[in-house]
Order: sequence, then C-alpha cells, then structure tokens
Amino acid sequence: MKILDLLESKRLLMVSNRLPYSPVKTSTGIQYKIGPGGLVVALDPILRTTHGVWIGWDGGGVLSEKTFKKIEMGEGTEESYQLCFIPLTEREVENYYHGFSNRTLWPLLHSFIDRVNIGRHQWEVYKMVNQKFAKTILKEWQANDFVWIHDYHLMLVPRLLREWDILPHFFLHIPFPPYEIFRILPWRRDILDGILGAHVVGFHTESYARNFLDCVQKICGYPVDWHTKTIMLSDRNIKVRAFPISIDTQRFVKLASSRAVEESLRHMRPHIHNRRIILGVDRLDYTKGIKERLLAIERFLEKYAKYRHQVLFVQLALPSRTRVKEYLDMKRQIDQLVGHINGRFTEEGPTPIRYIYRQVPSNTLMAYYRLASICLVTPLRDGMNLVAKEYVTCNLDRNGILVLSELTGASEELKEALVMNPYNIEEAADIIAKALEMPAEEKRQRMEAMRHRVEKYDIHRWVADFLEESRSQN
Repeated sequence: MKILDLLESKRLLMVSNRLPYSPVKTSTGIQYKIGPGGLVVALDPILRTTHGVWIGWDGGGVLSEKTFKKIEMGEGTEESYQLCFIPLTEREVENYYHGFSNRTLWPLLHSFIDRVNIGRHQWEVYKMVNQKFAKTILKEWQANDFVWIHDYHLMLVPRLLREWDILPHFFLHIPFPPYEIFRILPWRRDILDGILGAHVVGFHTESYARNFLDCVQKICGYPVDWHTKTIMLSDRNIKVRAFPISIDTQRFVKLASSRAVEESLRHMRPHIHNRRIILGVDRLDYTKGIKERLLAIERFLEKYAKYRHQVLFVQLALPSRTRVKEYLDMKRQIDQLVGHINGRFTEEGPTPIRYIYRQVPSNTLMAYYRLASICLVTPLRDGMNLVAKEYVTCNLDRNGILVLSELTGASEELKEALVMNPYNIEEAADIIAKALEMPAEEKRQRMEAMRHRVEKYDIHRWVADFLEESRSQN
C-alpha cells in the first residue's frame, strides 16, 4: 500500500533534534539546503503532499536561528510544508546536546559504560529542552496529525504529548542496550516512561526491541506479552516492533551510474597505481572502530606480505563533535596510528593507507564504492549502519565484498557479508585476505543476494511498514 494511503488523509508532523535542512548564505539571502539523509528524501514528497510540518533545531551554526522561526518549503506551490526552527541557547546546546544526549545517552545506548557521564544538571536541561520541543509540537499540532518523534535526544517528548491527548509515535535510530547496562542510569524509569507515551515504538532490530521490553518489564513492572511484543498498560497497549531502516536504492543507483561519477573514476584510477581498494567510510566516533580497523590493516600487512604493494586502504572519516575533547584525542590517536603504519610499510612508491579527514563530495564517495574490492564496515557497536547498504547498492559490477561487524544492526539482514568480531584483530586480518582471494562468482552471488534484499526493503518500504503498524494498532 502507498504511503499516502496509509496516512489516511492525515498530515505528517515530523520531530527530530536536527532539521534535515541547513541554512546557507547566498547572494540573494539565506537558502535552506536539504541534507543527504535517506529519511528526508523519502518523506519530503509526503510532507509536501500532506502540507506537513518538520520541527527541529538547525544545528547551531553561524546562521543559527536565535528565535522561533517558520519557513515554507515550496512556498507558492500547491505542494508545500513548513519547517519550524526551535532555537537553543548555548547553555541548552552544551548540556542537552553535547551533555546528556551525547555524553550520557549515546555511550549508554551503545553499551560503552566507561564513557557514560552522569550529571544531574545536564539531565535537568535535557528535560527542559524536551519540554520546549513538546510545547512547540502542541502549538503546531492539528487534530488527526500523524506525529512521529525520532531518536534519543527526545525520549521524554512522547509522554509529554500524551498528557495533552496527542497520540505520538517513536523510533530510535541507535541501539537499545540490555537491562544490565541500561539500569545504571539514575533516570532509567523517567526515560522508559517518556518513550511509553508513544503509540508504536520502533527499533532497528528484534534484539534491540527485546532489550527494551526486558527493561520495561524489570524496571517499570509493566506486563509484557512477549509473543506479540506488546506492553499492556491499564489504559492502552503499546506495540514494540523492529523496522530495519534502509536507503533510497533507486537514488543511489542513479547517482553511482551518473556521468559525474564516471568522470570521478577517470580521474581517480591513475592515482591508485593498479592496487585493489579496501574502503572504510565513517563518521569519526569511538563507536565506529576506526582504531581497531587500522590495527587489523597493520596485522594484515604484517601477516600477508605479498599484498603490501597490491592493496590500498582508503579511510574516509567525516569530522564529528570537534568541540569535544574526547573526540579531539581520538583523532590525534588515529592520525598517529596512520602515520605509524604508513611509516612501517612504505618502501618505494605510494603508502598503504590513504586517510581523508573531511566530507568528500558524493560523486567521490560513489566512485570509491564502485572501485572498492572490499568495504570494511566494522563498528564496535552500531544501530544499523547504512554504509553497508550503500556499498552493496553502488558496487555496480558486483566485484566487491562486504566485511561486516557482527555488532551492527545490518548484520542481522546482510547474511551474505563476511561477518566478524571487530575486537578480534587476528580474525579481521584473515578475513581481509579471504575476501581478496574469494572467487569472482562467489562474490557476485553474495552481492546480488544482498542487493536484492536492500532493494526490496528500501527507505520507502521502511516508512510504509511503520505507518502500517500504526494503522493496525488503531
């Protein structure tokens, strides 16, 4: 069934910490540029058709809004929707965003207990900002709206809305940890009760959904029907479901096969020196396992010396949270490790590692996807990881192989990948060699199977399944 039919004439009201558009200063004034995420690509036409609303913060750049502002996307046309910019003060950004969201919830939900920072003041500001979001939703809400709250920054919002008889829905885009880890949070009950204001609660995988149900049962004491994955409250039932997020496959195939990407390939090939590309693509974050991946590359070059002049490891690292000391320290460690490995294994000719610390143009990324013999997607923990799905979609010749961490949500879907433990450096080195030596027909069969699965369950199907579940709950 089509997404619009599933909405049943409802207006879509999306809520996320960050708006999918960023302000860009031009000669004609401020323009709003759409982000690269698959979610906005899938929902933009739905928002336009339903004259919907997307509420969020603009990210706090130089052009950040200092007061509440609404703009019309597609103004003057029959199909348009509104962006509502919620302003955040420096204190709110520091304590709600950098503090509780990213120093408490982010490491906790990724199961990095030693990195969890517990601070009451940050918690109080997190509550205050969630209330600010909820009040903005209340102002914009119209009866019969489909209200969809996204991610860990806004876990208290569903319950706040429920108090005003608004029926929200919630999706978490990162993992949910086991009870033994989640229970360390002093405000664990508040977070769970906040989420439980939702009508339907969605996660990427069945294991995350089970972890959540287990926490609800043990911490809140609410009865759980494990067969139907339903939480039974005194006044209503809440469905908890797995909806593995995906990508817009048609868009990626079109981009990867474009003339611009062909031109990028023409420029890149001479600089590869006939070597086979091993590729890593990540935001610079401790959850992504970049250091462990580099150690695996070092061990591979050490153990399989014949490949030293035959491969090039390309690590694309997108800068992230550059104001946070822990991330600056991590970048310094990775810079030193790249230098150490290149210094150790470079004899004559090019270095074995090419480390690019910046956002590369999409044409360049697509070209690397097409060139790469191996894509290493090896986070220490990841909710889904869409790089894996982008690679199997954009490796058009089917001559590559995906090496995938067993600690990603994607590993529960992409069974034909070479799945490994990212903490096992020896195993990772051996799997890289196995991937390089794999027969072409086996690689093609594996990639075809994964691509078919990603095409079948793309971002549009993900949205439709979530809406369908909500409709069946009604």
